[in-house]
Amino acid sequence: MPPILKRRDAALKISQPLPGAASTTVNSLPIDLQKTANGNMLALFEVEVAAPDVNTTMNPDTRTQTYSLITGNALDANGKIDSPTVLMASVIVQTGADGAGAPASVFRCRLPEHVGRYVALRIVSGASTTNASAVSATLDLLF
Repeated sequence: MPPILKRRDAALKISQPLPGAASTTVNSLPIDLQKTANGNMLALFEVEVAAPDVNTTMNPDTRTQTYSLITGNALDANGKIDSPTVLMASVIVQTGADGAGAPASVFRCRLPEHVGRYVALRIVSGASTTNASAVSATLDLLF
C-alpha cells in the first residue's frame, strides 16, 4: 500500500483566480519540481488541485469551468510555463446545475514519469459563464 502523503509546504502552493470572462483560459504560475539532470524527482509527492465553489451567476446551469494540469521545461518572461503541454486534461470539470452553481471539488494524483520540470494549473471557462475571478483554485504539492 502506498504511503499517505499529508504534509504541505506553503512555498509549494499556487493560487489562481478563475477566469474573469466566458470562454477564457488562464494558466497559473508554475511549481518547480526541481527534477535532477537525469529526470528524477527529488522527493515522493502528489499534486492536489482544489476547485472552489462557484455560484449560479459564475456558472449558470450547464456551464463549465475545466481544470487541467500543464507542464513544461522553461519559463517565459512573465514567469509562466513557456509553450506548455497538457499533462492531464480535465482533471476537474465543474458544471452548473439546479440553479446552484457547482460545488467545490478536489483532484489528487501522482504525476506520470514524462512530466517536465514545471507543473501548473490551467482553468478554462465555458461559454456563457461570467466573471469568477473573485474565487481561486489551488495547486498544491503533498509530501
